[in-house]
Amino acid sequence: MMSLALFSITALCWLLVLTSPGEPAFGTSALFMMATGMSAISLARFVEQIFILVAGGSARSGRSDRLHTMLSLVLYSAAVMLWLHYAFDLDVSGLLATSAVATVIVGLALQATLGNLFTGLSLEIERQLRVGDHISCGSVSGEVVALKWRSIFVRTDNNSTVVLPNSVLSTEAFEIVRRGDMPRLTIAFTVDANVPPMNVLAVIEDELLKGFPGILEEPRPDATLLGFDADNKCVSYSVRFSSSDWAERDTIKSQLQIRLWYALSREGIFIAAPASSNVTNGLPISEDLALRGHRRRYGPGETIDLDGGAAVILLGSAREELPHNENVERERLAELVGMEEDPDAPILMPVALLDEVGQSATMVIGPYARELAESYARRTGDPRLLYLALASHMENGPEKTRFLSMAPSTITRRLSIGAHVGFGRALGLLRGEQPLMTANRRCELLYFDRNTVKQVVDSDLLTLEKLKVLDAELAKQ
Repeated sequence: MMSLALFSITALCWLLVLTSPGEPAFGTSALFMMATGMSAISLARFVEQIFILVAGGSARSGRSDRLHTMLSLVLYSAAVMLWLHYAFDLDVSGLLATSAVATVIVGLALQATLGNLFTGLSLEIERQLRVGDHISCGSVSGEVVALKWRSIFVRTDNNSTVVLPNSVLSTEAFEIVRRGDMPRLTIAFTVDANVPPMNVLAVIEDELLKGFPGILEEPRPDATLLGFDADNKCVSYSVRFSSSDWAERDTIKSQLQIRLWYALSREGIFIAAPASSNVTNGLPISEDLALRGHRRRYGPGETIDLDGGAAVILLGSAREELPHNENVERERLAELVGMEEDPDAPILMPVALLDEVGQSATMVIGPYARELAESYARRTGDPRLLYLALASHMENGPEKTRFLSMAPSTITRRLSIGAHVGFGRALGLLRGEQPLMTANRRCELLYFDRNTVKQVVDSDLLTLEKLKVLDAELAKQ
């Protein structure tokens, strides 16, 4: 629209010049000067629009306007020169010579700035970089958010912005990940050379088949053996995968390494040096008994599967779901509400969960709900009991019903260090499946399979009388 208006005004000016009374006063009248100036500007505008069409509309794409701006500067400068020459009959050669000398002086003074400018222009012409791409150059890594005359603005993974001079890209190698591309990522680790490679690869592949947030199923992730280190007596392995979220690649790699560490350690495979021989951590477990079991480690929220065996918790804690029983719930709730609060006691559940429950309760019982929730969280680590305790401060109605609908379906019991679990079922003294257990922040077990449990009881390494005290489920029988 702007171009059409400009061309129309130019045509109108020439029409007025040619139709004015008397002979046209070419080179002298103000109207002629105006028509000449408009013609020069229109010509520059026409060439500019041709460039935009040839360049595929890059000037309108929002990715970069450096080349467009530079071309516009040259075109409109040339238009001014043409106007001065034809409208005022000026000899512009002297002006150009003076401008050339001034350009040399300014160029010497602004070498660094011009270097950045022309590097930026070369990047624009070659289209190596676009807004939205991820770039890694030296210690800088992040998403390109703007391409400027002298620099590139990069938003790092820490959500800060780094200004990278264009000239840096002309002297250093840099890596580009196009927006929408999903390149392969790699994590590497070493394992003791005495562990059979197929055992390691089998554990890794089993974990990868379970799926992992942020990792694509296609192309399929894979594990490979990289080589042997005879000096350190270890074998190097790598896991390759494609991520759907490049910006979160470090977090995804970290979480995957944590998952693999726990999976390998449950099979007795250690990435680092094996743990200390003092596996009992000060618990009253005989050395003979400790040697018959092996360690299993679980990360936050992982399900603990005893597979028909039994275990003793050595480090951390876990939660075990209890069968739904309204009488037990009422007893546990009454015990919680009547318990005296210790303001110095630690909070027994994850802060994120406490915040979520407290925020939901605030919508019903007001601002003091957060303080009330924190008070109960110092007395219990059971999420359902926390919901029930807060609901006891609410009036009956749809809001209370909606609040309770967010609570877990069953109460749980906390299994701390020294807890014995699964022995009753491993010995056939209890029926049914083992209740669901999940690790809290971390959990390390001394695990015994079913046959080993029977052997240690038959050899009196662990007596039934002692188990009835240590195993909470057997203690109820």
